[in-house]
Amino acid sequence: MRTRWVRWGTAMLALTVVVGTVLATTKHPVDVTCPVCARAFKAAEFMSTNSFGGQDRDFLGHARGEQVFLFACWTCPKCLYSGYGDDFKAGAVPDAVLKTLREDRPLKSPVAIAADLENTEDIPAWVRYDLAIQTAKVRGEKPLVLAWLTLRAGQTQRFGDAGLARIGDLATRAKALVAKLPPSPPERDDYLQATWRARRLFELAASADAGLSDPDRELARVLAAYDYARRGELPDVRRVLAVLRPEGKALEGPVALVVAELAERVDREAHYLALAAASFESALTLDLVKADERVNHRYLVGELHRRVGDPAKALAWLEPLAAEAGLDAWIATWVTEAIARAKGEPAGPPAK
Repeated sequence: MRTRWVRWGTAMLALTVVVGTVLATTKHPVDVTCPVCARAFKAAEFMSTNSFGGQDRDFLGHARGEQVFLFACWTCPKCLYSGYGDDFKAGAVPDAVLKTLREDRPLKSPVAIAADLENTEDIPAWVRYDLAIQTAKVRGEKPLVLAWLTLRAGQTQRFGDAGLARIGDLATRAKALVAKLPPSPPERDDYLQATWRARRLFELAASADAGLSDPDRELARVLAAYDYARRGELPDVRRVLAVLRPEGKALEGPVALVVAELAERVDREAHYLALAAASFESALTLDLVKADERVNHRYLVGELHRRVGDPAKALAWLEPLAAEAGLDAWIATWVTEAIARAKGEPAGPPAK
């Protein structure tokens, strides 16, 4: 197994919150020649990054600024060969794999890619990861490699809120809604802050005493859904969306478009997270996970099942783990939180 395919995953397993003086993510452009079809295109390599945006409970660290993993995966616009930077170096592709890629053309993009495209970043990140998964399968990579690539494909859906700009006077109205919330808890973890805000916004929208107009109640719910979506808390996003557009009710105007886009992102993320959970399970069964990483991977399988909406499977993995002695404090806390959420507790610290 080529370890570079999993370094973007396992390196995050033991990370919680990193504090330091790290600048925002910086990158530089690179000219790339595809080792399969010799097509030239442009990509980006990162020079520095940070983890100041907190960490989701499926080990995705958020940077302040650009997220490295969104541009770290490259795709050749012509033959669709995909992977990380090292996979585009001379000699990186075995002859047998080259033959298959050139003659059989097995890679199929889920969306159309323009033939004259010059920069791989113009291809949506989830599409590049989907093609990287296909490439890894042609290479005959093992389940752990596929698991991390598939997890990253799903996690790409947490970024990109441009659709919210369709809502008129968004900044002013959102600021007024947030001002109605109680003071936030002092936790430094941005994940906790985001999920706390989402939970309070959803509660605010349901409050008869809040004095909100119907449009502002709707906006509070939209903002709550986006806060949850940015952290991959899919059960909570779906719970909010169910209130926003109950059966038989048709939304109108910009909010309808925003909600439809968000629902599509949630469904796509759930698709990939479910596949990732299955691949991580296979990796554990086949003993492909290092001994000192097995606890974290077992937790991750349960957490992914919870996120895609299968609480029974989630608890089957999480509850035995919670009963074990000797867990590190942070993973024990995450397991306890995940169990509570699998049993119906919304994400986000409860009100004091």
